[in-house]
Amino acid sequence: PQILMSEISYRPQDESAPQSARETALQRFLDTAATGLVRITQDLRYRSANAAYARLVGLPIERIIGRTMDEVVGEHALAAIRPYLDRALAGEHIEYEVELPLVGSGPRWIHVICTPEADASGDIVGWVSSVTDVTERKRVENALRESERLQRLLAQVGELATTDAGTEELTAAIAERVAR
Repeated sequence: PQILMSEISYRPQDESAPQSARETALQRFLDTAATGLVRITQDLRYRSANAAYARLVGLPIERIIGRTMDEVVGEHALAAIRPYLDRALAGEHIEYEVELPLVGSGPRWIHVICTPEADASGDIVGWVSSVTDVTERKRVENALRESERLQRLLAQVGELATTDAGTEELTAAIAERVAR
């Protein structure tokens, strides 16, 4: 039997693909992520964003890329997170949770991780963030805290009701505990 051999050269697809094809593939990859991902410059302009982030802020990606954070999240939301952004621009890796009044989607609790981005010379040129909407988790946590508070209050009222206190004393004691 005759064996035919040919030269097989390996070129990774990334290196041979045209730039726009690589960017398209990267955007598809980013858009499959459930977490919002953004890349923002030091002048607070969006270089990239994925579909999860667009849903979070309530805007199409076309109305995010190239715009400033003020235009996308609103001036009040930007003012609330500005101290964190300044730390990221100073080169610090940071993580925070905050409730923001987003102009496109309303109030949202978000969990953010910011990683500074440096150029080849080491200068910070912006940051990359993962942004997760934790609004529902916060709502559940608050409901649980309120439920626990009400259970404690009911237990205290039950204890008071078993005392020999008169109606006025009992009412005053209950009112005092409710006010806490």
